[in-house]
Amino acid sequence: MTNNLRFRCLGRKDYQIKLNGFRIELGEIENALLHTGEVDAAVVSVAEVHGKRQLVAFCIFKGDHQPGSQLPLPPGERLERVSSLLPQLTTISHYMMPAIFLPFHSFPTLPSGKSNRKALVALVEGMHKAEISQYIPHDSSSVEFQAVSTEEERVMRQAWASV
Repeated sequence: MTNNLRFRCLGRKDYQIKLNGFRIELGEIENALLHTGEVDAAVVSVAEVHGKRQLVAFCIFKGDHQPGSQLPLPPGERLERVSSLLPQLTTISHYMMPAIFLPFHSFPTLPSGKSNRKALVALVEGMHKAEISQYIPHDSSSVEFQAVSTEEERVMRQAWASV
């Protein structure tokens, strides 16, 4: 409250965001990542990537923690670890799944010792398109296109094409 008896809103104290019409608690995604047992530390935030606001997971995988190195690790084998991690994230909805996973040895921190979320977001927003696309996990569960092969499928295709 200010001196002239007016309230001033300073923003949210929690990490709930609204993305694509959904209210998302970022801590819930972080906890889901930690409960897989593959991740020692996780920070999830929203960043402007490819002209769109997207969820980004900053992760320190088991065995990767090394204090002092605060830049993202090369995607290489960690992208395979992310791909194996995705099927384990059964407690979060599809709209809560991070689009990008950035592996780190350690996170930039504030003087209080907490992870510096603003520095992490600035880092990902400053990356080039080609560089950031290397950190997007590929969906191994996707199925290749199959053309229609039976008469029933042809009828269905025609029915849906007319809609």
